[in-house]
Amino acid sequence: MAAIEEEDLELILNARPTVWEKLNGKRIFITGSTGFFGIWILSAFYHAFKKGKFIGTVSALSRNPNAFLARHPEFSEAPFLTFHKGDVGKEEFPDQNFDFIIHAATEASVKMNLEEPLQMFDIAAGGTRKVLDFAVRSGAKRFLLTSSGAVYGKQPSDITHLPENYSGAPDVLLGNAAYGEGKRVAEMFCNFYGKQKGIETVIARCYAFSGPYLPIDTHFAIGNFVRDYLGGGPIKVGGDGSPYRSYLYAADLVVWLLTCLTEGKDGEAYNVGSDVSIDIEELANTVGTINISKTVLVEIARQKLDGTAKEHYVPSVEKAKNELNLSVFTPLEESIKKMIRFYSN
Repeated sequence: MAAIEEEDLELILNARPTVWEKLNGKRIFITGSTGFFGIWILSAFYHAFKKGKFIGTVSALSRNPNAFLARHPEFSEAPFLTFHKGDVGKEEFPDQNFDFIIHAATEASVKMNLEEPLQMFDIAAGGTRKVLDFAVRSGAKRFLLTSSGAVYGKQPSDITHLPENYSGAPDVLLGNAAYGEGKRVAEMFCNFYGKQKGIETVIARCYAFSGPYLPIDTHFAIGNFVRDYLGGGPIKVGGDGSPYRSYLYAADLVVWLLTCLTEGKDGEAYNVGSDVSIDIEELANTVGTINISKTVLVEIARQKLDGTAKEHYVPSVEKAKNELNLSVFTPLEESIKKMIRFYSN
């Protein structure tokens, strides 16, 4: 597997030096350590360790550490990193103390959300409570939950960028509500544990992302478009291309998550994503023409209907910008080029 580019790791290291000062010497526990979020976070810690900016320990929970290390043998050489074989749902946690916990174990699986909603809800909500119980036992001071913009329910068509104080919610009578409602309950647990158990909790409501290791064979539009581009096209858009999305690059994401972990206000939620919106048709065309010497065609499955309300899934990130001094570092076009280089290798 190709490696994450050095300049991306340097961005994570240097964008917010105060983050690494607060993490230095600490004991960190991570769930979801082998997924898209997790591998980027582990790579960031390894780079910081090699640069002398992180002297501490990281324990990563994984159901199958051997399989992960077989795919990524470079992590076998990381002296600060240990893997703990276990499952959040079975409460298989190490008997150790930790300072910070990052709970990133719940994947946004469309298939599970539709076909196994009870399991999806149990993982999102019940799994978070189990990790919070573990956080209390381990003496952790700070807990970061990677939640989702799905907690807001369907974004109204007249709101282009959704703020954290929007009080909408998923329609629980719809078949796809398990993930969003599970994350809402997970956030509620964070609030309860913060008040009753004294642990500081911060919530990152994550939106859509781009970058190496993002799957290119599931429900992520940008990943599928990169896959189609590398296959010579056409880039296939399943709908009419009208929904608006935004994409934060993975290196930027790690900066945002670690900043929320170390500097986010206790008991607060922050939208994590880009506020630069783009409709799906334009996204497909951007991917298709990203290299002027190799352009591919775009096929739109359905024609747009006049007067149809536009669908948005785009956050307002003014709170993160103003309170945490965060910003979007990597332009979308550059993130697409990085994905193409990564998967070309």
